[in-house]
Amino acid sequence: MELIFGYFIVFLARALDISLATVRILMILHGQRVYAAVIGFFESLIFIAVLTYVIHGLNDIPSLFFYALGFATGNYLGIYVEEKVAIGCITVQVISKKDPDRLISEIRQEGFGVTVIEGYGKEGVRKILHVLLMRKDLKTLMELVEDVDDYAFITVLDTKKIMGGYFSKIKTK
Repeated sequence: MELIFGYFIVFLARALDISLATVRILMILHGQRVYAAVIGFFESLIFIAVLTYVIHGLNDIPSLFFYALGFATGNYLGIYVEEKVAIGCITVQVISKKDPDRLISEIRQEGFGVTVIEGYGKEGVRKILHVLLMRKDLKTLMELVEDVDDYAFITVLDTKKIMGGYFSKIKTK
């Protein structure tokens, strides 16, 4: 029973360690130095403790299996947490194939700022909509675009720094 408990602890600790690593990297990318440092401190403590336990039993195949399973699970959980936290801003570019003027109007009615420029492509002149928004509001914007033009071409880009511009509080659905 003690051995199974040890495997479970290895699995949980490794899953937590890797989840923390994912969030720490997110904090680094968004310039959150203090949070990244604090998370890194706890991440390294967990990693060293688990690694020490596993190294003492390198010939214990189940221990190695649970270590690897915890690593894989931690990656999955880290990405899930990162999506839920949704820190920072993004830029969404939309090229509408149906009714760009209606889409522009509806995006603005929803509270998003939109900059429109002309683009020249294979099929002629198109309006390119640039929308700068908080990552947590992406789902709201995507649903709105899909409702108006389910054939729109959409790209989502990470945005590092912002100065000026228009931002309002969007009510997420």
